[in-house]
Amino acid sequence: MYRVAIATYKRYTELGDKTLKTLSDNNIDKSIIDIFVNNEEELELYKPLYPDYNMIVGKLGMKEIREFIFDYYQNGSNVFCMDDDITSFRMKNASKTLPIDNLNNHIEKGFNLCKEHNTCLFGVSPTDNGYFMKYEHSTHLGFCVGWCFGVVIDKECLKLNVAQYEDYERSIKVFKKYGKVIRLNNICAKTRMGVNKGGMNIGDRSIIMLRDLEIIKELYSDYLFIKKKKSSMIGVNPQVKSNIKNIL
Repeated sequence: MYRVAIATYKRYTELGDKTLKTLSDNNIDKSIIDIFVNNEEELELYKPLYPDYNMIVGKLGMKEIREFIFDYYQNGSNVFCMDDDITSFRMKNASKTLPIDNLNNHIEKGFNLCKEHNTCLFGVSPTDNGYFMKYEHSTHLGFCVGWCFGVVIDKECLKLNVAQYEDYERSIKVFKKYGKVIRLNNICAKTRMGVNKGGMNIGDRSIIMLRDLEIIKELYSDYLFIKKKKSSMIGVNPQVKSNIKNIL
């Protein structure tokens, strides 16, 4: 059993057109979905649009809402976390991708692998390009993208120091404690990160990115390196050292 947790902010119709439609198309029952909004005012705007869904008032900010969600559930709970702008799930088919056949089966596989390998995090492929995706799952230090991942709640392990690179930090913290991170490399979640209006990030994003980059460089230098990237807002991006194998 698992719950689906969706954090949303100022994406009133987009939530229904994207993530909720994607879940409905994949026959995920409304009864297991929890929608986290930031305040009572936001609740009043969302609730009339989605009266059949469970809604919880959380906190504003990426780091804050993630920690609120992890604190909301009991330790050991299986929670599949999604952003509010996921348009589809796809699976590798040779060098291309096809619509996923059964999302529930893949989510359950992720949690079963976490149990089998005694870890608390699984993710999906960070790329939606079928050529670069792989058929097999991995357990080494892999970057689990923040827009779609599953956790077995471990409140202490999942506490964060940064907002902008919270997915990098979560991947590394779990690997440091458990020695393994599960990644389902044959499936991906489609989204347009940084394009859609709204979302959890608040404040001057470039300033926060520079600040948080320095924090994770200092905390996790053994597990990541910094790579120049023209498409990044600040010209660089962290990369996990994926050649680090299981450490436990």
